[in-house]
Amino acid sequence: MIEIEKENLVLLSEVPKILPKRKGKAVHLSACYRWMRSGLSGVRLETILVGGQRFTSTQALNRFWARVTAVRDGIPVDKAIIQTAKPSSKQAEKELEACGW
Repeated sequence: MIEIEKENLVLLSEVPKILPKRKGKAVHLSACYRWMRSGLSGVRLETILVGGQRFTSTQALNRFWARVTAVRDGIPVDKAIIQTAKPSSKQAEKELEACGW
């Protein structure tokens, strides 16, 4: 689920510009809408509708690709390694203190 206040929102129409090119070509915008509606390998891209515009986030894209990769590699999606946003330094300090560091 996309957390608006914590994630880096991206207009869905801008996704092809930020993804790597394949064989010199950008991913077509229709593919992004397909990932949102139908999914890829059974995994759907998380999006939200804000003010009539469809957004995803860089974090949602990371989760999407991690899950698609897991499915294609035969790993259960719940076991997929999904990179999340890095914690703030204050949050990291609190976690270290809680561990006795």
